[in-house]
Amino acid sequence: MLVKTARSRKSKNEYEHRAPGDVVATVAECLSDWRPSRKLLTGEQLLDAYAKKKGAVVSYQIYAALGWFGQLGLVRRHGRSGYSVPHPNTIVGDVQKAWNSLGNGQAR
Repeated sequence: MLVKTARSRKSKNEYEHRAPGDVVATVAECLSDWRPSRKLLTGEQLLDAYAKKKGAVVSYQIYAALGWFGQLGLVRRHGRSGYSVPHPNTIVGDVQKAWNSLGNGQAR
């Protein structure tokens, strides 16, 4: 389970967003289909691609995966314009390696 911990701006309480490993892997697969020669990929487009591949998913799970991928340098966020994938041909394997390196199966 990928776990993103954040703090609410309003209440200052901590909360978590969780994304199962199969969601993380499917997001990587969807990103591998995207090519950098195209326009930037938006979160909505990624949600649509995911839905076509596996069915509906909670949007925060997609964004949790994207955030982790960004920390790993596997995707680049371009403000509110969208995301780019520098190496779409290797992202699935890169995500799998990073996931396996976590050891306990969780990332925070």
